[in-house]
Amino acid sequence: MSAFVDGLLRTQGIRTRIKDGVYYLEMAPASADKAAPDLPQAALATAGSLPEREGAAFDVVKLYAPRHRSAEFLVTALNAAFGAPYARLAGVVVALSVPAARSADARRLLESLDERGRTVEVSASFVEVLRSDSTSRGLSLVASTLAARFGAAFSTSTGSLSVSAGGFQLVLDALRADGRFKQVSNSRVLGDEAEHLLLTVGDETPTIASSGRDNQGNAVQNIVYRPSGVILDVTPRAAGPGRLSLAVDGQVSSFQSTVNGVTGSPTLLKRQVKTSVTIADGEVVIIGGLDDTRSSTTHSGFSFLPRSWGGGTSSDSHTDLVLILSARVASALN
Repeated sequence: MSAFVDGLLRTQGIRTRIKDGVYYLEMAPASADKAAPDLPQAALATAGSLPEREGAAFDVVKLYAPRHRSAEFLVTALNAAFGAPYARLAGVVVALSVPAARSADARRLLESLDERGRTVEVSASFVEVLRSDSTSRGLSLVASTLAARFGAAFSTSTGSLSVSAGGFQLVLDALRADGRFKQVSNSRVLGDEAEHLLLTVGDETPTIASSGRDNQGNAVQNIVYRPSGVILDVTPRAAGPGRLSLAVDGQVSSFQSTVNGVTGSPTLLKRQVKTSVTIADGEVVIIGGLDDTRSSTTHSGFSFLPRSWGGGTSSDSHTDLVLILSARVASALN
């Protein structure tokens, strides 16, 4: 019998002995072993499936019940720190199977990791910038407008704009007063640090994923519902004192009738930005570059005359979509 299984049985007050090649189990005296931890039997059963590492003596088997962090997080962190599978999931608790010399270290690490995380509030708004020509940039127009409003100069050489003065709502108010800027969305999501935060405002449209025929020769289609509208996907993480790192995936999308392609399935029009940015707590960053140009032609003349006898005008509209993003720590509880 492996040392791990023997150690696990001893935590339950069960002693093993071998006679004629057969293992016998018997209850140990109350003073012989420590009492078993007050944890669910289902968790103990799960812990019993932990594999034994070759060449290592697993002297100590312990179960740790998390207080604030998830058991999955603690298992991943502990194994990354020790470089070996010392921890496994046992239901909702962490099962430790470690050499006696490292048992205290593993316990201290678990307790230091098992602290309540911070709550982060992420604010985001997509703003459409109407441009008069194809050479100007939406981000430059935003920068000049905010410079006049806050009396500061901004650099747009990196494709993004950082605003330390004012705040998220003040930036939106400054742009709202200018007719060249149209606010498309205004989203705010609250969640735990390092967790995946997703906010979707829009519809789900049925689209054809595949088509074919069944055994009777009837035409069949596999329909998949795809989301559209405003979709904001953010994962905030700590990046030092007073700073946050944001992994951002934001998009504004819509469906329209398909002209070329699969008949009966709509076409998705999407403008998307996917990036990572590090900001100070409460700082506002503006990310641009989502350009869109559309052409339209208007014909004038009598319908009974040849079309070449009439007149026509064409026009181009240029717009940029910029993402205004900010994050702040809403709470830092210990």
